[in-house]
Amino acid sequence: MSISLCQGFEGHDRFGFDEGISRVTGGPGCEVFLITRYEKTVLIDCGMAFCAADTIENIRRVLGERKLDCVFVTHSHYDHIGALPYILNAFPDAAVYGSEKCRYVFSREGARKVISKLGSDARDLFTDNREEIIVDGLRVDQVVSDMQRVDIGGGEIVCLETKGHTDCCMSFVLEPDSILFGSESTGVLQGANEVCAEILKSYSDSMESLRKCREYGAMHYVCPHFGLIPDDFQQEFFDKYLEFARRELKLVKEWYAQGLDDDQVLEKYVEEYWSEERASEQPMEAFLANAVPMIKVLKEA
Repeated sequence: MSISLCQGFEGHDRFGFDEGISRVTGGPGCEVFLITRYEKTVLIDCGMAFCAADTIENIRRVLGERKLDCVFVTHSHYDHIGALPYILNAFPDAAVYGSEKCRYVFSREGARKVISKLGSDARDLFTDNREEIIVDGLRVDQVVSDMQRVDIGGGEIVCLETKGHTDCCMSFVLEPDSILFGSESTGVLQGANEVCAEILKSYSDSMESLRKCREYGAMHYVCPHFGLIPDDFQQEFFDKYLEFARRELKLVKEWYAQGLDDDQVLEKYVEEYWSEERASEQPMEAFLANAVPMIKVLKEA
C-alpha cells in the first residue's frame, strides 16, 4: 500500500470533479470514485474491507434509485479491493472488470489469505472492531486488456495495462471526459513536491507504464491515494516519479555495492522511508510486504 502524505496544493480541490463523478471513499486506503454521469454507473476501486459499510453507504447516497452496474479494479492489493466482496453483496448485479492476472490472483488461496491478513492488520490499526475480514466473493467477471474500450452508455472506459507495481495493474480513462485514473505503477504523491515509487514487480514495466500514460495525453490525472492533481502539474508529476524511481534504484544499488546483505539493505530501506506519519496510516507489516519485493526488483534491475 502506498500512502499519500500530501498536504495538498494551495487552492486546489483534489476531489473537485464536475457533476457526475463523486468521491465515495469510506475510510483509509485507496480513494474510491463513483461515476454516474452516463447510462451505466461505474465504481473505480473499492477501498479496504473494514470500512466497507461506510463506502457502501456513500455509494447508495450518490446512486439514489439507480443500481451499480460496473466495478473497475486497478489491481489486487487489499487496500484497493478489500471491500469488493461487501460491495458485491450490497449490489449483486454489478459486474467486476479487471486484468486476467487480477482474476488469477483472486483465485489463489494463498493470495486470499494474504488479503485477509493485511485487511485484518489494517482493521486492528484503525478500529476496535474485530469482525472477520471476508474474502469470499473476490472475483473478476469481465477480463479487460490493453486499450480495450468498455461502453458505459454515452461514455467509455479505456483500459490501459500499466504493470510495474504489480503484474495485474490497470489504469482507466473516462472518455470523452479525458480523465485518467492511474495505478500505483506510475507513482503516488508523498508531499506536494515528491512522487514516490512502489515498483514491486518490474522496473522496466513501470517505466513502460509511465511512457504509456504520458503519451495517452489525458487532460486530467487522478493519482492513487490522492485524487485529482492540478492539471498544470501533470507532466511534472511524471517527471518527479521518474526522478524518484531512478534515485531509489541508485540507492539500493549503492547499498549492495557496499557489501550489505539483504537483511541489512532492508534495514537501511526502513530507516530511509519509514516515518511516524506513515506509521499512523499503514501497518508496518504492509510496509514490509512492499519493501521486500521492491528491494529485490531494484537489486535485479
